[in-house]
Amino acid sequence: TITKRYRQFSELHVKLTKLYVGKRFRKLPPLPAKQLFSNQRLAQERQVKLGTYVRTLLAMELQSPLVADFLGIPSDSE
Repeated sequence: TITKRYRQFSELHVKLTKLYVGKRFRKLPPLPAKQLFSNQRLAQERQVKLGTYVRTLLAMELQSPLVADFLGIPSDSE
């Protein structure tokens, strides 16, 4: 389980889009929308969607240090 704020997911998505879309990939998976008002059910649904987003990024084999750092995966040099 990773504990991140939605803003952190959004920042990662923007950075990855700038680096990879149009160069290595045509598109990235969509980032689930942020809800202004949330209840526990909506928060859980978004948590599931963010998990799917991360798994999809990993399946794309971006091999991006940004993704590794975001997920707390040690780099080969550590």
